[in-house]
Amino acid sequence: MLVVLFGLAFYFNYSAESTAVETENAMVMIATSIGEKEEVVLSDGTKVTVNANSVLSYPANFTGNTREVLLKGEAFFEVTENKEKPFIVNTNEGMDIKVLGTVFNVKSYPEDKKVETTLVSGKVQVVERKDNKTVLLYPSQRATYNKSDDRLIIDKVQTEPLISWKDGKLIYDEAPLREVIKDLEREYHVSFLVNSEELLEYKFKGVFDNLSIDQVLSLFELSSPIKCTLKQNYVILEKQK
Repeated sequence: MLVVLFGLAFYFNYSAESTAVETENAMVMIATSIGEKEEVVLSDGTKVTVNANSVLSYPANFTGNTREVLLKGEAFFEVTENKEKPFIVNTNEGMDIKVLGTVFNVKSYPEDKKVETTLVSGKVQVVERKDNKTVLLYPSQRATYNKSDDRLIIDKVQTEPLISWKDGKLIYDEAPLREVIKDLEREYHVSFLVNSEELLEYKFKGVFDNLSIDQVLSLFELSSPIKCTLKQNYVILEKQK
């Protein structure tokens, strides 16, 4: 009887300890829907704003020598500095980002042709997975990884248009229409139908500042040679005659 009781006591104590460890190291997932944004503070104090139609996975508590998260979509990071534990954003899209303490934006949607990292302040180490190529970014620089031809391009940019989505504003300066409509599909519950390859490559310039979808379409027609027809939950875009 005593042996059985001691055995049960050991079992339940061990199970409780195991559960505590599993809870401590549990993964947390933030998934946003179309038009939704969410802010989260990680266990190290890092602040993350997750954009629409995105998934961020991270441990409830960071352990080990690194702080690693997995991003599918777009997010804005304000990383708490810790020189002993680098912060790593894994994208599974050919490019990873490693930082100590900095402010930056990552756009990594699986359906997009490229992955972008834009640095606002601090330093970012960008790692191209295939060739293990490492590049150091400085403020106002952007690293773009083109998936199709496996190229990593660094350029200098104005950061505000690239992070303004946090405040509900979309800013475009000569952006291909195919990229603009993808952003709009993530922001609004509509799909865009465009039958012209020429129109998809049209360079659009404009600002959508917390607008409704009707206002967005009106701005399209006023500022570009595009005709918009809204039918239920999809929009037909055609070149104006």
